Amino acid sequence: MGSRGRQLLLALPAKPARLGRATYGLSSANIVDLETLDAWQRSEEFLLTICGPARSGKTHLASILAEDLAGDVFILKAAAEGFRALENLPPLVIVDDLDADAAPRAILETIERARHSSSRLVLVGRGNPVDWAGGLKDLVTRLEAAPRLRVSTPDEALLKAVLAKVFIDRELAVRDDVLALAASRLPRRLNAAISFAEALDRAALERRAEVTIALAKQILSRLFPEE
Repeated sequence: MGSRGRQLLLALPAKPARLGRATYGLSSANIVDLETLDAWQRSEEFLLTICGPARSGKTHLASILAEDLAGDVFILKAAAEGFRALENLPPLVIVDDLDADAAPRAILETIERARHSSSRLVLVGRGNPVDWAGGLKDLVTRLEAAPRLRVSTPDEALLKAVLAKVFIDRELAVRDDVLALAASRLPRRLNAAISFAEALDRAALERRAEVTIALAKQILSRLFPEE
């Protein structure tokens, strides 16, 4: 039986990830990200862009802002029913999941509303923020001028911390030697660590087995054969 004592092979959902300053894994690789976030909070800048690959910690950083600044906050998904320009802005607006398919004019109008209403706006997404502009020159100008937080590449210590957090969220007991092995062999990407943790959880459930170094090696070889 697995470490969680499951009796049936049920695909139980993981608990929602806990996103805040207290659960943000820090290492020498990404401490600059948190410093950039804190510097923006102290500044008079109203606009911030947070960018990086998928599942790299962007939403976690934005959630820290929402937690720190408290009060009325809008947290919106860019793709939810088609992102539209916002009216009656609260003190902080976070627009998440932006990419090259974003709605440039709606983004530009929201930036202008935020600027004129003393609201602060955080745009979060994949790739280069300029790509979110879709060629709209005024938006390119705004995005190029805005402070930018590009999520840093993780080191081994950060990968290990992220693995530990994901396994705690999924209620899976994993020994420290397994975490250390995985962190040393994973590609230097947070999404790789998350994919590995999810696959290891599924494998342990399917086999009704404890998580071992041997099982971790199998999953690593299957997911990242060339790395």
